[in-house]
Amino acid sequence: MGKTRALVARLPLRLRGAAGALGRLSRDRSIWRELAPLALPLAMALWLRQAVADFAHGHVFRDTNMFDYAAWCMLHGERIYDRVATPDGPLVYILHAALQLVAPGSDDSAYRRVDLVCETLVAITITLLVTPRAPVQRLVWLRRATWAVVGGSLWLAKMVEFDFPASTQRESFYVTLGMLGLVLVYASADFSR
Repeated sequence: MGKTRALVARLPLRLRGAAGALGRLSRDRSIWRELAPLALPLAMALWLRQAVADFAHGHVFRDTNMFDYAAWCMLHGERIYDRVATPDGPLVYILHAALQLVAPGSDDSAYRRVDLVCETLVAITITLLVTPRAPVQRLVWLRRATWAVVGGSLWLAKMVEFDFPASTQRESFYVTLGMLGLVLVYASADFSR
C-alpha cells in the first residue's frame, strides 16, 4: 500500500484526483455488476478480431456488384429504371451510392470495411437506445458504455458468421435499418415521457 501512495503522490494533481476516484469506485460493488457483461466480448475477442480481419479482406458476392453498378450509374447522371434496369427499389441503390461516396474508387475490401464500420455504428446506437437505466445515477455512463461494447460485439459476431456472401446484400441493409427503426420506436416511449 505504501508503494501505491508514493506513486500517487508523484502524479500531477489532476491525475491524483482521478486515481483516487477510480480507487473509490473500484471498491464499490455496484461497479462490478455493471462491468460483468463485458465477460462476453472479452471471451469472444480473439475470435472476433480474426473474423473481422478475414471479413474485411473478403470479396463481395452475388447481387452486390449489380447494385454497385446501378449506384455508380446514378452518381454519373444516369436514371435508374430508364437506362439502368434492375428489379429492386431505389433504397439499395441510394445506400450503395452513399458507400461509393465514402470510399470512392475502392476495391471490395474497402467496401467491406465501410460496411463493417456502418454496421458497428448502428449496433452501438441500437444498444445505447435499449440499455436499461442504471439503478445508481453515477453509473449510467458505465452501463451504456458496457452494453455498447457488448451489443457491438454481438452484432459483429452475427454479421461475420451468419452468411458471408449475404452480408453486403440488400437484405442485410434492410435488417439493419429495420432493427434501428424498431428500436427508435421502442425508445421513443421513454423519451416522450
